[in-house]
Amino acid sequence: MNINYSSLYDKRVMKKGKKRHWGFTCPHCKNKYSSKTHTEYFIIGVHEIGQVTDNINFNWNDKLFCSSDCLFKFLNTNEIDLDKTVNDLIKLEKQRDKAFQWLNE
Repeated sequence: MNINYSSLYDKRVMKKGKKRHWGFTCPHCKNKYSSKTHTEYFIIGVHEIGQVTDNINFNWNDKLFCSSDCLFKFLNTNEIDLDKTVNDLIKLEKQRDKAFQWLNE
């Protein structure tokens, strides 16, 4: 698995064709986004970030972002060190690979 900054978020499609359009306000830039006018949104990769950080002082699940830039700026303002998080995920992945190799010997 190739771990980088894009591993820290999930990009989702704003579903169309529902009876009602839906939307959200980006927690970083405070702009409103709607399924009428936009095609995608971004969410924090809770599973990935939660493995290597203890800083979960906000509700991760309710955060929808308009762009990956806003998502990263939001994480930075909440004292999540992105470089350290990515490096920790890489180390964790290497440890898992070694464990699987050992199990398969």
